[in-house]
Amino acid sequence: PPKPQVQPPATPPPTDAVPATGGAAGTGSADAAGGAGPGTGGGIGSGVGTGTGTGNGPGTGGGNDDIYPPSSTQMLMPPQPVPNKLKQMVIGVDFDIDSTGTVLNVSFTETRDGGYNKKIRETVKQFKFRPATRKDGRPVRAVFHVDWLL
Repeated sequence: PPKPQVQPPATPPPTDAVPATGGAAGTGSADAAGGAGPGTGGGIGSGVGTGTGTGNGPGTGGGNDDIYPPSSTQMLMPPQPVPNKLKQMVIGVDFDIDSTGTVLNVSFTETRDGGYNKKIRETVKQFKFRPATRKDGRPVRAVFHVDWLL
């Protein structure tokens, strides 16, 4: 009979993590459980852990489990053309979206090209979103994270 395969143990969260206030389990931005992205532990975005929201901590943070993340109303693409010296670079973009779907603030990984950074700032201001909502349908403020491969 075939021998059972042994799975390596899961990597625990950092021991220096502190409980989040309204945030993700682990570090970084994780907008919803069971998702995709560079994060580990099931969050969407760059978070580490299994929680939802944005923050640091070993648990599920401040209880944002009942929030559905914002969604974009259009394809979120970086400005074209991408300078050759920036090709294959990954930049993270965080959109702070209020309860009406309005983008309040955008932060992103700066590139080595100041002119292209300016194009990114101009482009991200034009994106439109549907707000995050609670399970009961009430809209709430939340952060939406996307990674772009240039």
